[in-house]
Amino acid sequence: MYQSLKDTPEIKPIGKRLVVEVTQAQELKTEGGIILPQEAIKNNAKEAIVVAFDDEQVQGVELGQKVVLLKFRSQALNHNGREFRIVDVVEDLLGTIPNDMNASFIVNTR
Repeated sequence: MYQSLKDTPEIKPIGKRLVVEVTQAQELKTEGGIILPQEAIKNNAKEAIVVAFDDEQVQGVELGQKVVLLKFRSQALNHNGREFRIVDVVEDLLGTIPNDMNASFIVNTR
């Protein structure tokens, strides 16, 4: 059965796909205290929140859960100034992360 969060566009993913809303990543700080803007980081992953999926096709995720996905593989959709993506669970989704953590731990700044 199709599930979606309120206040999201009516995008219904087909098959083993999710609709996610890309979140704004926070600035990263090196151990020496240097702030790295997101544009300077060579990282092919993005952090997002699951906003819609078909629970008969996709298991292991929940609405509102944070996920990490490949940055350039999914189709971007902009709606009311917000960025959404339709992602393939097998090909694009790298994993889930706790909601109190951001994906910056993936970035190696050395």
